Formats: sequence, structure tokens, C-alpha cells
Amino acid sequence: MTVVQLENLRQTYDGRHIAVHQLNLTIPSGQITALLGPSGCGKTTTLKMIAGLLNPTSGRVLFNGRDVTTVPAEQRSAVMAFQNHLLFPYMTVADNVGFGLKMRGISAATIATRVAEMLEQVQLPGYGDRRPRELSGGQQQRIALARALIIEPEVLLLDEPLSNLDAHLRDEMRELILQLQREKELTTVFVTHDQEEAVILADQVGLMFAGKLQQFAPPRDFYDRPRTAEIAQFFGNENLLTGVIQNGRFQLDHSEIELHINHAEQKSAQITIRPEHIELVTPLTPADNHVTAKVTHRLYRGTHTRLQVTIENIPLTVIVNSHVDFPHGAAVSLRLPPEKLWVLA
Repeated sequence: MTVVQLENLRQTYDGRHIAVHQLNLTIPSGQITALLGPSGCGKTTTLKMIAGLLNPTSGRVLFNGRDVTTVPAEQRSAVMAFQNHLLFPYMTVADNVGFGLKMRGISAATIATRVAEMLEQVQLPGYGDRRPRELSGGQQQRIALARALIIEPEVLLLDEPLSNLDAHLRDEMRELILQLQREKELTTVFVTHDQEEAVILADQVGLMFAGKLQQFAPPRDFYDRPRTAEIAQFFGNENLLTGVIQNGRFQLDHSEIELHINHAEQKSAQITIRPEHIELVTPLTPADNHVTAKVTHRLYRGTHTRLQVTIENIPLTVIVNSHVDFPHGAAVSLRLPPEKLWVLA
């Protein structure tokens, strides 16, 4: 069980371009942590610095309090599985899986036993004599995972582990990664640009933009308690309302609308509410946090319908059950629950 600490970690290229900027992060032991963000945000660079494949410009990497910043990758007890599986094409599956043990001078008999065990664990028993070219993409990913796990690392690092797989294979690999990680209680860090993948797999998520850590929290917090508008939008929430908070009331800018809000601090603020948290209500009598809106667009998505509405020219997105149908221009009554209104930094 290994805690990974990143202290003031910084990586620059050509002395000018900052790939990772003063990153401070503690990755819990025995859990799965996702580094999430758009392309070029520094997440894979961070993973390589943890693995020892890239020396940081400044800062430190610690495993259980031990500084490993200058420890070579092969002595660090961290193993990285890449997006492209990098299997040796001229070797059999068994030789690929057992390669790390062979480099450590383990006996051939022990390697054969361990390889058979690992192929069982990744659900590919009997595949040892095949070549990588004879495997599907999903099978190659399993072999790459087996090769990483067979050396029993302290830290497992996965770079976009599911990005090259079809949808049904992604589901299978997610289940396999979760199963193996839970069995071994292995500290695991994986990089992804896919919010859904991060939410499904990770115990906690580190969101990065432009080389900087924006928020580190359990997945649910990014939906219900995003720190900033940019984070809310990255997780699919376009509902941003600007106004002033005073005495537990939120007065929308340029509007007569007031909303009750569970926030006492008096200040100018921007608040958000997720589309699925807005409730359709029957327009009987005016009530707290009830507003009337006009439908400007609807998109049927099978399991739900996504409505674009306006409240006094303020745009909102609302997700409703798929059987509810509103034509363009229809008036709808909505409730914005106070406990779901979140004040952004």
C-alpha cells in the first residue's frame, strides 16, 4: 500500500512552455485516482514523472514519504501501461507477460507459473503461445495489464487505458481493472480525457487545465460542488446564473427573480444547478424557487429529453423524463431546489 505525494512538481520544455505548474497532490494508498483533463493539460506528463520516465524540472515525487525523484524508473516499483500497448511483436504472449520477471532474474519455472496465474486473472487462459498480432485490441490491452501487474508494483500507472477500445470492450476492461485493483489494493493512477470513464473508475479525480490542478475530489463533487464555472461546464453543466446573495436570497442580475439559497454570505456571485436537478412542477400557485420558462429547443435522447429554456431571456438547460414532451415555445413551470443551487468560486 503506497501513498504517492507530488510536491511543487513542475515540468517545462525548452525553458519556456510550462507543461505542469507547481502541482501539489497526495494520491491515497490502495485507491484509484484519475488525472482528468483536455489534451495538452499535463496529465500524461505528470504520470511519466511519477513513473520515473521523465525528470521534473523542479519539485519532488515521494512514495510513502520516501523521495524517489531521482530513483531510476526500473528501481521505483511503479509500472506504467501505455495507451499503445507496446507488446513485443516477435514474442509470444507468455514471453511478453513474463518479460519483467525475466529481467529480474526469476527462474523459468517460477515465471511459467506466474504467467499462467496472470493469464487466468485477465481471463485469457491458454493464450500463452499466441503472438500479439493474433489478438484483438481488447485482448492486447489485457496482456499489457498482465505484464504490468506480474511484477507486483507498488503503484500502477495507466495512460488512457480504454481509449482505443470499442464501447462494449471498454465496459469489460473497466470491470477487469476495478476487479484486479480491488483484489490487490493497488495504488492506481490513470489518465483520461473522458469524464464518464473517470467517474466510473476513480475513487477521486484530479482535474487539470493548462498544467494546473483545478480540483481534487470524489467524482460526485464535480457534479454537485464544482469549484468554478469552467469546471461545471467541463462536466456538462451550462447553467450559470449571475446575481447578488443577500440574507439567504439570490437576486438574479437584470431580473425580478429571487431564489432562496442555502448560502448566507452576502456578495456578488455566480451560481449553478445541474440540468437533471431542475424539477418540472404544476403551475398552481406561486411558490419559493418556482419560475416560469419558455422552451426554445428540445432534444430527445432515448432515456431522457434535454430542453433548452429561457427565464426572462436567461438560458437554462433542463433534463426531463423522455415521455414528457413540450413543443417549441411552450411555457413550463420549474423549481430550482435550494439544496441543489451551488455557489461557484
